[in-house]
Amino acid sequence: MKYVKPRELRKLIFNEIDPKIEIYRESDENYFWPEHNPPATEKEIDDFIQSIPYFTQELKSFLLNDFFEEKEMLISEEWKEEFMKNVWMWVERWCIVE
Repeated sequence: MKYVKPRELRKLIFNEIDPKIEIYRESDENYFWPEHNPPATEKEIDDFIQSIPYFTQELKSFLLNDFFEEKEMLISEEWKEEFMKNVWMWVERWCIVE
């Protein structure tokens, strides 16, 4: 078991979203970026977190840091594996469907 902060879990999400972000962006009718393939933005990570059906509202609030002070969450290795599985499943759908 270990304590994690929202930014640590957001980094894991970023690592999964970033390689496929161009697919998501191309589905947006207003798609335009001044440079080729910039990294996923904080807003895109927020959009991903808000749309994922596998996360509870409490987890979404934690990841979006909807608190006045930064909080920590105690997680197990099993919890982290399940978290990553849910992220991977949603990345595949989010990049294509949204």
